[in-house]
Amino acid sequence: MLVCFILSAVLFQFLWSAGLYWGFWITFGISVILAIVAAARMIQFKEKLCYWHAVLAGLCSLTWLVAADAAVELAEF
Repeated sequence: MLVCFILSAVLFQFLWSAGLYWGFWITFGISVILAIVAAARMIQFKEKLCYWHAVLAGLCSLTWLVAADAAVELAEF
């Protein structure tokens, strides 16, 4: 996953529009915030990891994978 993230970060700025590139970074930032909140809740309340935060972070990542795939398919035309 780290390799995919690095490739996305490097290639987005060259292959796709600026809006998609900045949208990726904004969504990535939201995912990081959700992960930090989940870890903080786990430590503070001594509870199991809040799975909703992990699910939301995963959905953010999935959304941008689908957007990148659609952008590649449109670029082929």
